[in-house]
Amino acid sequence: QAGRLVAPLAYLSSAGPILIYNGQTEGESAEGREGFDGDNGRTSIFDYWQVPTLAAWKNGGSFDGGGLTTEQMDLQNFYRSLTKLAQYSEFRNGRYFGLNFVNRGNPGFPGNSTLAFARYLPGSRELLIVLGNWSDTDVHISLELPDALLQNAGIQSQGSASIAEVRFQNGEPQEVHIGTSPSSRTVTLKVAPKVTQVFRIAE
Repeated sequence: QAGRLVAPLAYLSSAGPILIYNGQTEGESAEGREGFDGDNGRTSIFDYWQVPTLAAWKNGGSFDGGGLTTEQMDLQNFYRSLTKLAQYSEFRNGRYFGLNFVNRGNPGFPGNSTLAFARYLPGSRELLIVLGNWSDTDVHISLELPDALLQNAGIQSQGSASIAEVRFQNGEPQEVHIGTSPSSRTVTLKVAPKVTQVFRIAE
């Protein structure tokens, strides 16, 4: 489940290629002894052995995921949604703007347990905010967006902003409108524990 926090931060921070290990999308734990490698917390490429979660996905040759648990199938759908989200133009061709530095003095931003950045296309009048929460509880973040970022994205710094959450559901990224901020310079966002969430900010 750590992938729900770390994978979006890694895959959405640049336009580089995405590396996914065998069994990662099913939550392979790599536990147990496999031949000469022993029980070392890694899968083996040298021994006569199989990755248990991939064997469950293979399901006796049906290749339908029939041997996976509900939790594993849900994680698989999460990664499917995430890789499709990574194809959005903001992530493939857009610019990056780190938000931790500009929120250092912001009491509404828990910088010790949060990583935040924006991806956007210049002049598009919208941007995507990626927020990772390392803490064990929900956090309500008052995120300050600097004028330089808003100007580059083509968003009026004195106007209101529409907020939508991009959710990872059923193998597809789905955008759900969650509110309107009276000011585009400061938006309040709720992030669940141990996950990364994505929000669209638009005029």
